[in-house]
Amino acid sequence: FLVDLFKNYDCDFDRSDLTVSIIKILCRLSLSDSTLFTTEIVPPLCMDGLSNFLESIYSRVRFANKNGITLKDILAINDPLLIQQNKKTDFIDCTEKWNEKPKLGLKLLNEKGFIKNLNDSNEVATFLLEKSGRIDKKILGEVIAKPENKELLISFVNLFDFRNLRVDEAMRMLLNNFRLPGESQQIERIMDVFCDRYLECQENSNNDDDDIIK
Repeated sequence: FLVDLFKNYDCDFDRSDLTVSIIKILCRLSLSDSTLFTTEIVPPLCMDGLSNFLESIYSRVRFANKNGITLKDILAINDPLLIQQNKKTDFIDCTEKWNEKPKLGLKLLNEKGFIKNLNDSNEVATFLLEKSGRIDKKILGEVIAKPENKELLISFVNLFDFRNLRVDEAMRMLLNNFRLPGESQQIERIMDVFCDRYLECQENSNNDDDDIIK
């Protein structure tokens, strides 16, 4: 069960690390003081689950040793799942650094290969939009609203298609990915770019309708 969870969740970029979470929960509920907030039967069951998990790890390692496979050999195996899981770990570390210090986070994302060219505002904007679920939306709003990041802001907003949407619908779509900063000048910058993009989309929508009529 835990192996399947690891393969389908912990090694998937878009899913949470369920294996780690479940093991942490089992450890917490296995303690004797957990009976203060749960039934008496829960701690033994959780301890039994942990024991079975550790026993399965021991059995696998023992089987590998019998066949002349060392732990170093296992870690050196270029298994796609392990490579993906390691890449996911690197990505989480990068995004956590970005949430603390965006400039250092972007540099680290570039070093790890998640962003190829930091000077390409379209690539950076696409990354921030696609991974907006993993980065701090408040920090994202503050970053794209800075005067020196005007090009990034334009590239970010231009990724949205506001055709055939009311203004409030388009605004809701945009703000679903970041939070407006608190300063009025920053909000004004975002709104100016949003208005330009919204009008552009409506013009394109009208042109499409004219083509259909013709």
